[in-house]
Amino acid sequence: MKKKEKKEAAAGEKKKKLTLSRSFSNIRFALKQVWEVSPSYFLMYYLVTLIYAPLDFFGGSYLIHLVVNGLEKGTPKESILLYIVIIAVLTVLINLLHNFYYNIISPGKDQEICTHLKKKLYRKAGDVELACYETPSYYDRFVKAIDQSYDRVQQVMRTIDNLIWRVVSLVCNSALLFTIDPWL
Repeated sequence: MKKKEKKEAAAGEKKKKLTLSRSFSNIRFALKQVWEVSPSYFLMYYLVTLIYAPLDFFGGSYLIHLVVNGLEKGTPKESILLYIVIIAVLTVLINLLHNFYYNIISPGKDQEICTHLKKKLYRKAGDVELACYETPSYYDRFVKAIDQSYDRVQQVMRTIDNLIWRVVSLVCNSALLFTIDPWL
């Protein structure tokens, strides 16, 4: 193997090993790009999760707990049915607002974010010396960065969104478990 190929292979391996601080820095950078373009989109993206996760808990785990305990204790079926109707109405209303936002407003915001990222990368490319573009590996990385920039930002957004969902679900289900039997 040539020395140049060995260096490129070593650089490729080195790139795969990101430190924790570097990973958090990249996450912060990706989230900052979305915030710069549209703080309302950023907030709405996560607000929906903060609404949906507890609603999912109240329509799932808590509903089962309520029905089972209600039947055991002889709670009137009308009060259980009223709870189910309230959760159903809330779910329908929140789904309507969610669908309006993501089908009407979100596509335009997604396009703005994508355009912002590409403009930023092209500006950065203008600052680089022309000699860099003669190196195929640099040019390939640049093209790949432009192609994947928006997808990577969206992956970060989804990962944080899933983390928030899981934490809220864990807190809600843990609280229910502790109210049922704290020794569990």
